[in-house]
Amino acid sequence: MKSPVLLIIFNRPNTTQEVFNVIKKVKPSKLYVAGDGPRLNRPNERELCHQAKKIATAVDWNCEVKTLFQDENLGCKIAVSRAISWFFENEKEGIILEDDIVPHSDFFYYCDELLDKYRDKTNIGVVSGHNHVYNDKHFHDSYDFVSVSHCWGWGSWRHSWEKVDVSLSTYDFRSLKKALKTIYSNPSQRRFWLGTYLLLKMGLINSWAYPMTISFIINGYISIVPKHNLTKNIGEGENATHTSTLDLNETSIVLNPIRPIKHPSKQQINTALEYNEFINEHRSMSVLSYLKIRIKFCIYYILNKMQ
Repeated sequence: MKSPVLLIIFNRPNTTQEVFNVIKKVKPSKLYVAGDGPRLNRPNERELCHQAKKIATAVDWNCEVKTLFQDENLGCKIAVSRAISWFFENEKEGIILEDDIVPHSDFFYYCDELLDKYRDKTNIGVVSGHNHVYNDKHFHDSYDFVSVSHCWGWGSWRHSWEKVDVSLSTYDFRSLKKALKTIYSNPSQRRFWLGTYLLLKMGLINSWAYPMTISFIINGYISIVPKHNLTKNIGEGENATHTSTLDLNETSIVLNPIRPIKHPSKQQINTALEYNEFINEHRSMSVLSYLKIRIKFCIYYILNKMQ
């Protein structure tokens, strides 16, 4: 494989070991490891972070290793986004894995091939190793295109990540609303992303991934998803930051090879695939739920203006 790899870790040595075992099989020539610092109110976390660092840097093949370890806890949103920015400051393209996303070894070669093939297609944001339909009935080729990004094992380019604003300070609500009208005919899908934008602006969601998706939507980017899942989230459960509820679709994934890769003849959104992914991955947002978020945001905005 050719692409450099970024492994983002924290306080889970067991899952870190599983991910690292697969990285060790494919032997990348460049490995970047980034880790957030321990939280002050978790006395055992410093040792867990130390164990994860030791595992993730136990390279015994010919490989250049670079590390970015935080002394203090920055939280998921800042720590992960800084790690990705650091990675792309050093590399023009590459593969990103978190410590709970176990890949199939084909994932790396799939990313290699597609990062090379679509390098000059400036409207593609992410080459994802994951899909959320959990079957291949919507696929005719080895992968297809959707309008939202997936981050459970992915590859990308510096020029794509440079469009991401995790604070969303450069992307306003009206721009998102306009972009969503060109993508979704289903109002529930539009409400979900508009409501998510407002919750992010209020600081009620601590995520780097949602701002990435919203940044890409506004910029008209599309993303690639594979016919077979090449990655599996093994971090769901009570210790997870965002996926504290077990998803039976996710836990039952069997990773399969994807090579040789059959490329689609056209670069266009697969609307059936996208809708079914949305139903599986996100909850529909009712008009009432959306109005409640809008009211909450109005109060938040007024109070901040008064300060």
